[in-house]
Amino acid sequence: MSILTANMSTKDVLDGLGSGGKGEAFPRRKAMRRLQSSYNDEVNKLLSEMASNYQSLLEAAALPGDSTARAHDAETFHISAALRVKTHTEALVRAGRELLLLIAALKRDRCLAQSAAMNAAVDAARSSAANATQDASDSLDELASRVDELLASLETEYYVSME
Repeated sequence: MSILTANMSTKDVLDGLGSGGKGEAFPRRKAMRRLQSSYNDEVNKLLSEMASNYQSLLEAAALPGDSTARAHDAETFHISAALRVKTHTEALVRAGRELLLLIAALKRDRCLAQSAAMNAAVDAARSSAANATQDASDSLDELASRVDELLASLETEYYVSME
């Protein structure tokens, strides 16, 4: 089983939902923190298991009695401890892969967000330019109509003064 909790699959992590975190402000970041915490817990378990195994081997070697029996017991214990360490290590490798996938998803999301922001800025600039162009065109039309009115009034005054 993955070191993820029972209610949090890799797909949930990559979807950014974690354990049903719909509506969270930053669901992928929260999922990543949960996964990192789980990963750190697994590392701590592995280290304590290794320390415990080492201590037990030292104690077994110090017991009085038949050295062959002690060696056999120590070897059996060492094999079972090695299998437990291997299981923990495999879980750590899986968790590491899941973290890398999550980091890649976060980077992809950041790139998409930056792209969306740039597209929005370009659209806003285009809209602003179109509005400014329309305003300038309206102002020119108004100015042209005023000039036409002024010319018509000047022409009328000229003809009136000529009579």
